Amino acid sequence: MKIYSVRTYNDKSLVYYGYTKQPLYKRLYDYRSRYKRHLKNCDNFLIVYEILKHKNEYIVLEKELETDNKDIVKGILNQYISNNDCLNRKNINRLTNDLSHNNFIENELKRDKLRLEQEEQKIKQQEDKLRLEQEEQKIKQQEEQLRLEQEEQKIKQQEEQLKIKQQEEQLKIKQQEEQLRLEQEEQLRVEQEEQKIKQQEEQLRLEQEEQLRLEQEEQLRLEQEEQLRLEQEEQLRLEERIRDDLKEEQLREQQYKEQQNKYIKNIKTYKSVCDNSRSIKLHKNINTYKDKKDTIKNFIKCYKV
Repeated sequence: MKIYSVRTYNDKSLVYYGYTKQPLYKRLYDYRSRYKRHLKNCDNFLIVYEILKHKNEYIVLEKELETDNKDIVKGILNQYISNNDCLNRKNINRLTNDLSHNNFIENELKRDKLRLEQEEQKIKQQEDKLRLEQEEQKIKQQEEQLRLEQEEQKIKQQEEQLKIKQQEEQLKIKQQEEQLRLEQEEQLRVEQEEQKIKQQEEQLRLEQEEQLRLEQEEQLRLEQEEQLRLEQEEQLRLEERIRDDLKEEQLREQQYKEQQNKYIKNIKTYKSVCDNSRSIKLHKNINTYKDKKDTIKNFIKCYKV
């Protein structure tokens, strides 16, 4: 149980004492809620409202008790009320109009004193009991602490052993990793060398193919040049032959013309003396020579083509 006082910053003379099991902030919240309902005529009047209406109220813990006995708590509360000027006195006067304030307080104090003595006796017994329990608890805690220390020492030893084992395992793992790394590096080096050899072989093969291609192209070029040369020689030979044929044809044509002129001359010379038969024969010979001339010209034309 808690004995508390409600005060306000706006008027230090206004004090109200009470007790509760609740947390103090909840108690103050309840007062505020009920005060709001009272202002709406939905709740009864409480003397603590005299403080709330001044606003800026706050709650203070006066004493915390280890008992839930309301009589004991009320006795202690009455001591606070009697020893301090508070609103609780006005509330007591309102409830006890038929008794004088002093008599009421004296009777209350006597009862409170008796209750306090009983409570103090009870509290003393509880304190002795609590002290013994605390001592036993302390001994148990020491024993438990000793046991825990022993267990911790044992755990530390086990952890140390485990740590040593882990270090050994880590060292072993590192050695294995280092060995594996070296093997991988060696394997990678071998693969790189093989790759390099393959590249060199491939490059050599490409160079050989390129050389062969160039040789083939050169061979083809030479063959083409040789073929062209032969064709040119054949062309020259044909042209030479054509020129010879033309010369021969020109020579024949010239002979033909000379012969023709001779015949024409003979015709003119012997025209008068020759009979018709001889003239006809002469004309036949002339036609024969013309046919030969045409035949030679056609042959030359075909040869040129």
